[in-house]
This record gives sequence, C-alpha cells and structure tokens, in this order.
Amino acid sequence: MSNETFNDSFLPSVEGQYQFDLAPKLKSERRINGINYQWPKFRNTVTIMGETEAKHSAGQFNSNLEAEKLALICSYQQCQSKTAPKCSRMLQPIGHCCEICGSMLRFRATLFNFDKFQKQVENYEKENRIVNKYELNIASLRIDHNDSLPQYQVVVLARQNATHPFDEQIYRSILKDLAGFVQNNYEVLHSMTVTEIEEIVSVDFHTLVKDDLILTLILLLAVGAVVIGVILTIRRNFDFTNFRGLSKQNSVYEAVHWRGAKTEDELELLRNEGSISNTIRDDVQNSSMNSASEYSSTFENIAFDEEIVDDIKEQ
Repeated sequence: MSNETFNDSFLPSVEGQYQFDLAPKLKSERRINGINYQWPKFRNTVTIMGETEAKHSAGQFNSNLEAEKLALICSYQQCQSKTAPKCSRMLQPIGHCCEICGSMLRFRATLFNFDKFQKQVENYEKENRIVNKYELNIASLRIDHNDSLPQYQVVVLARQNATHPFDEQIYRSILKDLAGFVQNNYEVLHSMTVTEIEEIVSVDFHTLVKDDLILTLILLLAVGAVVIGVILTIRRNFDFTNFRGLSKQNSVYEAVHWRGAKTEDELELLRNEGSISNTIRDDVQNSSMNSASEYSSTFENIAFDEEIVDDIKEQ
C-alpha cells in the first residue's frame, strides 16, 4: 500500500479509525451520529518507509481471508439462494461468501508489480464504456499467505442491484483485457514469471442449451453409424442365397428308397405338407430326387439282396 492510498483512503475508513490512534497534535476529532472520528490534520500523517514499500509492491495477503475470520464475516451475510440464478456454472471466488455469475483469473507470478496493476484496473473500470454499460465491478487481491511465489485473483462480477442480464461474451472480453494488464506489469520483461494460470467463466443458459443440443445430435449420429455398421457386417457375413431359395421351396421331404427289391421301382415319400403317402414310379422319383437331393436320404435293405439271400439259404 502506498503513502497516498494509506492517508487518503485507509485512515478515514472505519477500519482505519479503529486500528490507528493518532497523536493529539496530528488529528482533529469530530463526532458524527454519536461516534467520535479522528481526521488527520496533515496530508502525510503516516509515511511508509524503507523495504516495506518495496515489499508491498507485490501485494499483501488480507488476514480477513483466513478461514475462521471469513466464516465469521459470511455468517452475517445472506446469499440470494431463493432467487433464480442468472447463469449456469456459478463460481465462488476466494473472499466471497456466495456464488456469483462472472469471470475469474487466478495466477502465480514473481516480480509482479501488483500495486501498479491495481491502479491500471481502477482506471480501466472508470473509463471503459462496456464496464459501465453492463454495471460491472473488478476485484483483485493477493490470495496466498505471503508465500515466496505470490498468487493473485482477479474477478469480474456484476455490481450490487445491477439490472443488466448476464452476457458470457462480455465477461470473457473484460477478462482478456485484464490478462493483458497482467502481462504488462512484470518487473523483468520477457521472463518466465507466470505459472498455474486458471481461467473460469460462468455460462449463459442459452449457450448451455445450445451445447446440449449439439451433444445430443453428435450422440444420435454416433448411434446411427454403429447401427449401420452392424447391418452391413451382417449382410456381408450371412449368405442370403440359400435362405431365399429355401423360402421358395414348395415342400421339404424325406425319401426312403428300398434298394435291392425285386421290382426296385417304388418309393414312398413322407411330405411335410400333410400326412399323405404316395407311391410313384421311378421317373417321378428321379425328378423329385434331383430337384431336392440335399433333403433326401437313401437306405439299402439287405433283405432284398439276392446274393445275400442265396448265401443264407445255403447255410
């Protein structure tokens, strides 16, 4: 924190009133609504000197972000959970008690002038037409515990009681500009000073619906492709020729031909079409056997074999 920020902003604040007790010759007391306030008589009542100023150019961790303190602060704040959310994928930045619709950038950086960055953000917030039109606020702070590798958080969110609807593209655009400010505030240019960059943006409801429709269409196309592939595989591996020929057969029968009979000219057919027994001649039997040879069986009856009969008689 600079001398100017400390004297002009922090000392007159409620926190400054309770944390610092100025000497009688350096202050003037005023009583407002039953509360005694102390006002600095001089512009530079307190001066930050030495290495402290250089050290804080990288920012300083706010002790209110400690888990116990933050929980106590949030116990006095009620989130608007009953109202319908304005976006999908809400986020809860560090230091916030409630989920919000917005965009957020987190990063770790060394040799980063955070004090200069905050001043640029303040000017950008005042002068940018889109920020004012869409009623936006930009909050930036250091969120690590004064580690050797500082971590920062920059949040773009709607102002309290803002009426403009959430627009994902606007929040992305503002976050992109802020990322440019980050790149311009390194103490050493062209050095590898940024790690663990994380960008989070809430999503419009209509964008979410559109993404769901696209995903559904892709799934349907994938299922259709699988079904077509299965059908083509079956057609390639299954022989439909015999199946079609089988469906055209008038009947399927079994034939028993008693060979070796003296007459050897009769055949009894057992048909599937009905319990009809027919006795036909050889010419009919031959034509029938040729047309459906795969479905007939032939048996030899040795009882009618003359040579075997003669052998039996001789014995």
